[in-house]
Amino acid sequence: MPSSWEQDRRPSIRCVVCFEAPERVIEFPRLRDVDTSFASSSLCRVCAELAAAGNAELAAAGDSDGLRARGLRGWAAEGTDPVPDLVRLVMAWAGHQLPPVPKPQDRVPVVPLTASDQAIWRVLEPLMADGPGPSVSVHGRTTSVRPDEETIVTDVVLDGPRMRLTTAAGQVRLVSDGVTTWARWGKEMVASAYDPDGWLGEGADLAGRRVRQEPGEYEFGTPVGPIESVQYLGRPAWRFRFAAPIHKPYDMRVVVDAETGLFLEQRFGEHIVRTWTRFEVGRPVTDELFTWDGPAAAEDELIAQCDAAEAQDMADREAWFRANVTTSQLKLGGSATHVQLHDWDEDGSFQASWASGSIARRPRSEEWWDLRWQEVTERWSDQRWDWALSDWRDPAGIESIATVRRWLQRNPSGEPSNPKS
Repeated sequence: MPSSWEQDRRPSIRCVVCFEAPERVIEFPRLRDVDTSFASSSLCRVCAELAAAGNAELAAAGDSDGLRARGLRGWAAEGTDPVPDLVRLVMAWAGHQLPPVPKPQDRVPVVPLTASDQAIWRVLEPLMADGPGPSVSVHGRTTSVRPDEETIVTDVVLDGPRMRLTTAAGQVRLVSDGVTTWARWGKEMVASAYDPDGWLGEGADLAGRRVRQEPGEYEFGTPVGPIESVQYLGRPAWRFRFAAPIHKPYDMRVVVDAETGLFLEQRFGEHIVRTWTRFEVGRPVTDELFTWDGPAAAEDELIAQCDAAEAQDMADREAWFRANVTTSQLKLGGSATHVQLHDWDEDGSFQASWASGSIARRPRSEEWWDLRWQEVTERWSDQRWDWALSDWRDPAGIESIATVRRWLQRNPSGEPSNPKS
């Protein structure tokens, strides 16, 4: 008699709206005002019914409010920003067109710079990337603000390529003398070779210089005028925009210090706002500010430790697979195939994959199986296990299915696992 798993034809990815067990897979329509993509289009029975019919009072239009409520609950842990687009897609699939919902946006048309703006840009572009000819010191404080997140405050001292970044509480985050950089990784400082384009840490973006960027499809590389002369923190500065790439809703609005070329302000709508709140040029500095004399690990040593830990982890995974699944080598198309174990449990459940497919098992169950796979090519059960196979290379899966099932016919103890032939 077929097992519950062998008879279960529901999708193996949770409902894309509420994350509950699904009933069907739908095909999302293309909507001009939706640019969000989703890894799944599975729907549970409740969400499908809400979209298609709704309750008796809303049967003509579907229950978009009910669908939205389920989406907000389901996406609470992931972040609910995609929910409005998701509701529009599901409702459109059900035949109900919702009115467009304006999205936050701050973009202006890209037009060539005027002759006067081009003259300013020819001076500004190298100044932002390289700084002024003679090295100047900067003391100040930056803030980085995102909605619903804690404001990040960083005290900054700069002197040419040399840098010291400290939290508002006084903890050193990064020190560099222009040859070596000491950066905080968790609880310890790590030494590495100085990289002028290296990441400075969350919230400290304004302490670094702008990397030269050519105008491109995915970069904030195109300046948009007018380039306006302004005063900022009592200093001469230039205010203008960099055009947003096609996939971003906000231009990057900036204020650039006219002397140093550093960003004094950087805005992406109101979603990300970074500013200097204090900015002082020319105060004397000492060499001691830009060196670290405390304990520090070498970056290459940490990388070697991480590599060794990764190698041990891979060996542990292979050992578990040999001890609990099979000691034999999978061969597809006559060639040995490496199988990577991803997840496993004390009850013997696991998921593994190779270049063109995946295999999973669990103890036999009547429950829906949350595999999180787009497609199950073959499913079967033996006396102890439910098995699932996905073959990406061969949709019909005939050759691979037969090969994989022969490969799994015996477990390490030699007892047959009895896959049905």
